[in-house]
Amino acid sequence: MDNAVIVALVTTCGTVLAAIIAILPHLIRKRADPPLPPPVPPPHSNHGPEPPRPNGSSPAPLGLFASYNEAKNGPFQTVVDFCNTHEYILWFENAAIDTQKFSFPTTILVKITGEDRYYRGKLKCIKRAEEVDRAVLLADCSHRPPKWIEVDKDDYPGFKSVLYVEAFKQVPRPVKIRKDEAPQRPYYKEEADLKDSGVEGRGHSKERGRSR
Repeated sequence: MDNAVIVALVTTCGTVLAAIIAILPHLIRKRADPPLPPPVPPPHSNHGPEPPRPNGSSPAPLGLFASYNEAKNGPFQTVVDFCNTHEYILWFENAAIDTQKFSFPTTILVKITGEDRYYRGKLKCIKRAEEVDRAVLLADCSHRPPKWIEVDKDDYPGFKSVLYVEAFKQVPRPVKIRKDEAPQRPYYKEEADLKDSGVEGRGHSKERGRSR
């Protein structure tokens, strides 16, 4: 190998070594840098909890709105009297009510089918059928009017929910309840809407809603 080749190799190696030395501090500094944090999700995205409601407000408490057929189940005044003498009543329902939506005690409002007449009570709690002894409740004669006991044998042997209600009394129609509003099944409404009574009129409407 002649001298020219040796000189060329040495020069090339020196150039490569100088380049490595020049970039080495940058490589060391890059390894020392902390990793970037994950991107912040945009507002209202599916990552993390929803933003708080304005002023930290929470969902409004719910109550229950139901209809009652006196021709089938007997006069509702009997139910009122029964509440006064037996502390509470058992109201069977074939609807599977979502008990997690309520904070007990809450309000139940009952509309008499075909009339502009209403009764309000204190809904102490609701139990799903799997939480109670069905046979024991169906045999209970102390917390249901006699007419209900008769009807329940045919219409509610497979009930899915049982309501524990006390202190029923007649009230004017709440201002936020329409005269023609009649639930086919009990449904949830804001409790404040069920308690804000302000309509004194009595009359008749044509709906055929019923939950009992």
